Amino acid sequence: MEIVKKDHRITKKAAIAMTKRYRQEKKKIIAPSFKHESILPICETFDRAGFDELLAQKSCVGVRAYYAMNEQDQVHLVFVGVDAQGRDILPASEDTIARLATQESAEDDGVLLDNGARCPENCPEPSPLNS
Repeated sequence: MEIVKKDHRITKKAAIAMTKRYRQEKKKIIAPSFKHESILPICETFDRAGFDELLAQKSCVGVRAYYAMNEQDQVHLVFVGVDAQGRDILPASEDTIARLATQESAEDDGVLLDNGARCPENCPEPSPLNS
């Protein structure tokens, strides 16, 4: 599977809504109505550029993954940088993505990543991790 370059950034509002929905709905995943295979992915693939941007933040010392659920009830990963105190580095405002699109620095403003290529819809070659 080829890694497709795409913008993985999402807004703070979207990340909050998705992680909240996941926390509220995760128990339903085992219910019969949630058993179709597109709810839980086998994996998600992200291109490197998003992680380079996330890790380039001045105070970023690590990465945290949150499980989230979109409006189609599909589980996703949302990634956020973590500072030396273990705090999430969150965008200060909703205009972060618009500002980043104009090439302004994200050095002091949080970056959130989502929109990985989800398998089973977009699966990598078979490996011990997915076969």
